[in-house]
Amino acid sequence: MKLTKAQERAKEKLTNEWQCAYTLQESIPTLEGLVRRGVAITKRGGGVGVMFSPRTTITYKLKVSNVE
Repeated sequence: MKLTKAQERAKEKLTNEWQCAYTLQESIPTLEGLVRRGVAITKRGGGVGVMFSPRTTITYKLKVSNVE
């Protein structure tokens, strides 16, 4: 599937370090789209923070490819 313009922009901002949507200045749906397409992976923080501040407790990074 082709990435949207917003997803392309977000992909360029992602690194191999965990980053939240707030730091990336991207929306959660945009980043979740990258996860669904296999470009990124996500890690959800624990506790009530996910419910009250998902933009800072859900983190994303580029998915490492095993293809050489």
